[in-house]
Amino acid sequence: MKRFVLIFLFSITLVFNAAAVEIRGNHFYTDKELTHLVDFNKQNDSLISQIQSLYQRDGYFSARINISSDYKGIKTIAINEGQVSKIESLSINLVPPDAPVNFNDLIAEYRGHVASEANFNDLAEQCIASLAENGMPFASAQWSDFGFDKNNDIITTLQIVTGPRARVAEVRYRGLKRTRPRTLDRQLIFKPGEYYSESKVKDSERLLDQMPYLRIASSFEIESLGDGDSCRVIYNVRELPSTRFDGAGGVSSIKGKSSFVGRLDLEFGDILGTGRAFGLFWNKKDRFSSEISLNYLEPYLLGSPIDLSLEAHQIDHDSLYIENGASLGLVHQFGGGLSGSLTLTIGRTVPEKESLVVASDSRSVGV
Repeated sequence: MKRFVLIFLFSITLVFNAAAVEIRGNHFYTDKELTHLVDFNKQNDSLISQIQSLYQRDGYFSARINISSDYKGIKTIAINEGQVSKIESLSINLVPPDAPVNFNDLIAEYRGHVASEANFNDLAEQCIASLAENGMPFASAQWSDFGFDKNNDIITTLQIVTGPRARVAEVRYRGLKRTRPRTLDRQLIFKPGEYYSESKVKDSERLLDQMPYLRIASSFEIESLGDGDSCRVIYNVRELPSTRFDGAGGVSSIKGKSSFVGRLDLEFGDILGTGRAFGLFWNKKDRFSSEISLNYLEPYLLGSPIDLSLEAHQIDHDSLYIENGASLGLVHQFGGGLSGSLTLTIGRTVPEKESLVVASDSRSVGV
């Protein structure tokens, strides 16, 4: 009985606290959103400051907050949101001023947008990204000289320190244990000595993540070298298991005749850290049928951007006929995720004794 009374009193307390605050005048934020974003247990001055900061982040710089309490202790928060401010005028000040970029189109695009924290951050990030694409990965930006015009719209300046143009002096792979670095270097679409390009570094990271025995563990990093006119790109990678084995075997007996049956699937990948791969597959499901195949991959044949693949197989179909075949494939990497392929295939069908299957040869070329 006492346990029931305690639960009942606790429920009454929750209802009382929820009803102790009344919000009026809010339109941009709902009561539920404000309840989630604001700590109503703070003192009035701190609470007013928190709500005003919340509105200012979304461009409501003229928002006014008034808090009062009645004799019952119920707190009333009256919000006058005012008019949202727009970006009326902005300028970008580059230090040094001779950077090979122009932000006039970007400035024109954002003029008239809501003066929210998200828009200001997005504009600054686009400027920094543009500089990084043009070889300046260590640029920094800061907003300054905020002011209001007669319509309460924003006038401000973005100060950008571009830093020197940097060339990529070195590429490192953090987390690499088995694979040789030069095997990964072949995936890069930039070369050491070139000016840093953010898009090329990101595209190279994507290509590394598509390798069969490697994954990107976390985003790449950039380190400044010397006076900042050169840099080191670090890719954080995680190697995957490169050897796979799956097999089973046993004895099958049909009509008093026993035969060995089984299955073997074996793959050696990234052999000696070179990216080469060799595979063997064998399957014998009964005494009359069997299959065996071999495959080999030679990436970057003779140092070229061409991958060579070889495959050969033999299949015995229920002692009716034997199918032999082989294929040769060439894949050329053009860069930027584009590739072209050429495949040559030959095959032969050989009938066994007392079979109605006709012997045949086949050849095909695929592009």
